[in-house]
Amino acid sequence: MRVLVSLLCVGLCIGCENSTLVPQGSSGSSPVIQSLTITPVEINLDALTPSGGVYRLSVAVQASATDPQGNGDIREALYRLSTPGSSGPLAAGNLTGTVVQGSTTFTASVSFSVTRAQTGVYNLEVYALDRSGFSSTVLLQQIVVRKNSTPPVLSLPGIREVARQGADSIRFAVTITAADSDGLNNINAVTVRALLARDSSVMEMYDDGLRSHGDLVAGDGVFSLYTWVVPLANLQDVVFEFLATDRDGWQSNIVRRAVANSAPRFVSLAVPSTIQRPSSGSSLVTFAATVEDQNGFGDVDSVYFRNMSSANQTVFLMYDDGDLAVHGDSLASDGTYTRILSIDATTTPGIKEFRFTVVDRAGARSEATKNITIN
Repeated sequence: MRVLVSLLCVGLCIGCENSTLVPQGSSGSSPVIQSLTITPVEINLDALTPSGGVYRLSVAVQASATDPQGNGDIREALYRLSTPGSSGPLAAGNLTGTVVQGSTTFTASVSFSVTRAQTGVYNLEVYALDRSGFSSTVLLQQIVVRKNSTPPVLSLPGIREVARQGADSIRFAVTITAADSDGLNNINAVTVRALLARDSSVMEMYDDGLRSHGDLVAGDGVFSLYTWVVPLANLQDVVFEFLATDRDGWQSNIVRRAVANSAPRFVSLAVPSTIQRPSSGSSLVTFAATVEDQNGFGDVDSVYFRNMSSANQTVFLMYDDGDLAVHGDSLASDGTYTRILSIDATTTPGIKEFRFTVVDRAGARSEATKNITIN
């Protein structure tokens, strides 16, 4: 009989250890969270409109709690929102309590902000404290934040010949910009292959900042590669084909760029023939150049000018960004590049030779010269 009683006691203790609602307080007077509901438990970012790339999310939280010493002994109920592995909560606060049929119902509207790169599972925990400082067990519900995956997008590529070896082996510096609305980290790979070449295998491109790959800045979305090409026949027939894939399995648009290339050219220069330097202070002068490219406007890489009469031939980059105040450009992406110069009383008078240059993504360039008299 003693053995049977002992076994029953052991079984009762095991049952207590497995209960998820056992109060944490040593005196057994802690409050108890009986239930927890969250609405909604899944949020699709593509059903919402972001502001500046940020989505503002909100969920309704409702919890039910009791206390062995009476519900009036419950001092407060609190929540905290976090992601798995995070060092601290994304949001935390108090719920508002209302006594309903012998139990207390606590509610709150919990808001937080995410970007498309911050999808995943979020944990919302609720617990109660009584007036003696005892804490209830913690109940947890998960909120799934997801998105409809979108494929990456490739821009116009750049291909430049950088070296030759023998009669038919040419080394190219190849670059292309990749973007993904789900974040740059969602891009799995960017690849390139040379069509109508002896080796048309797919090669991975890099955005790691390593000069050995021809990449200048890591993580800027510009993928680069140095590659040798041996054409099957004519080098001008070789075509580079680019493709990007993301971590959700989506493929980008296929972009092709032929080695055959038409150089960009200047359509017009809107540059003053004479400039009057001020006797004191400074004055502003706007230079403008309109260019075109038969391979498409996006093939223009840069437009700039230099004062060839100066001992220090500084390169002045021109802009087609629509920034009227800073660069003097009134309309972005219209093919007209501008730059504002400041002329002061120390400017050397005389005839100055200004050389304007436009360069495309294949490295082809055209130049135009304008003489300006500084009075």
